[in-house]
Amino acid sequence: MAVANSSELQYPEMAVENTEAKTIPFAELKPGMILAQPVFQGKTVLVNEGFIVTEKLIARFDGAGVTEVSIRIQAGKKETQAAPAIPLSVKNLISGDYVCFQNDPSTHIYMLEEGELEVIIADGCDTVSPEILEQKGRVVAKLSGRKVTFGEIGAILGTVRTASIRAATPSRVTMIPTSSRALLETVKNNPKLGLSIAISLTGRLKETNGRIAALDRLLKSALAKVEYSCRVYLALCVKLSEKRSLPGIGKWVSELHEDAKRSPYYTKAIMMAKKKTPEPFVEKKPEELLDLGIDLSNIKDFDTGEIICREGEEGREMYILASGRLGVFVGEQRVATISRKGSVIGEIAVLLGYRTGRYEKRTATIRTITASQLVVVPGDNLEDYLQKDPDIIAHIAKELAERLPQTNSGYMNTRNELVRQLENLNCSTEFTRFVKAFEADADRIRQFPEEYKLSSLMAKKIFEEYAALLTDFHKLEG
Repeated sequence: MAVANSSELQYPEMAVENTEAKTIPFAELKPGMILAQPVFQGKTVLVNEGFIVTEKLIARFDGAGVTEVSIRIQAGKKETQAAPAIPLSVKNLISGDYVCFQNDPSTHIYMLEEGELEVIIADGCDTVSPEILEQKGRVVAKLSGRKVTFGEIGAILGTVRTASIRAATPSRVTMIPTSSRALLETVKNNPKLGLSIAISLTGRLKETNGRIAALDRLLKSALAKVEYSCRVYLALCVKLSEKRSLPGIGKWVSELHEDAKRSPYYTKAIMMAKKKTPEPFVEKKPEELLDLGIDLSNIKDFDTGEIICREGEEGREMYILASGRLGVFVGEQRVATISRKGSVIGEIAVLLGYRTGRYEKRTATIRTITASQLVVVPGDNLEDYLQKDPDIIAHIAKELAERLPQTNSGYMNTRNELVRQLENLNCSTEFTRFVKAFEADADRIRQFPEEYKLSSLMAKKIFEEYAALLTDFHKLEG
């Protein structure tokens, strides 16, 4: 029997009694798989369950003529002890160290053992470095706690890194070499690992969604204030224009009016006044149906207009859309439509509730727009359910991995738009120009009492509102 060097075998805590063996063909081994099945054919190497397959190991086994790998499988939970193998590769980080960079190949998934990490995105950068991230990078989320997985998005989707990860405090990270295909196969063979990855992704989605919601509230407030200030500015310009023919002061009024029109803020005000009403909501056509590859036996039919889950209620089930079209409602307002087959719905309340032991409340109501069919995944006994149909958790993990980069992008877009509107709102000096012009001559205040009063009020009001919004924005930025 060929025996691998034990220093290259990496595996977790193992049972020392009551073990059994199962088999998979040697040809099916892929770099990155975390084995829960052994291999028996001809020449055999014996290892413990859970060791990580690397390209180096495959080459070593192949060179030795190994045709099968025998993995000792835990059959009981009674006496356990740490396996006498060296641990997975570990990175010890100090504050400011990087775990990985945006756009790097996704060669590992990671597990945070201790400390706190920052998730950083730099928009429009094909290559990044610590220097570029200092200038253009934005922290979109933070990771903390023990046994928190990250880096799985690129590994699952087979893409480059969508973000850079930096240590905010001294931290320790375990590195697991993998590949996208091998990781998905591992998730199917070990649904508990898939559940852990899905919960981690869900937590980050919830955090980022919360940050987007907070930014969106500030953005709506800023937009309303910018629109109001633009309309007042234009009203003042119109009033001045109407008084250009007044005897004795017509020339002065014309000069003040032309000076106001030359301001970049005047152009912004004109554009804001001409801003079109948003286009009416148009339903998107469903995308071409995809083969989910999951068991649809637990499917449920819903009629048109039927409520699937209600805002404010505990989320005890999650769903996968098999057919039909759904509306997402906050209050009575429809905020989204779901029509893509395979979309995962209601996972945040269930997965985070599973982790904490208490179901979270729904943040929206889901109602059918057309007759629909959904796979219902119960939150109770979730682990047992996924063991029976492991393809479901692999699908859910893949869906969440696809959604998180889109959510991070949504955060950056919302943030950038808020910064732009704050710049538009920083216009108190535009109204101060009118105030100073009126105050330069006491007669002007007497001749233009309404314009002077309105200009003074707006200069003070906008300065205070801008300062308050900027303070709130900085608090969100941390």
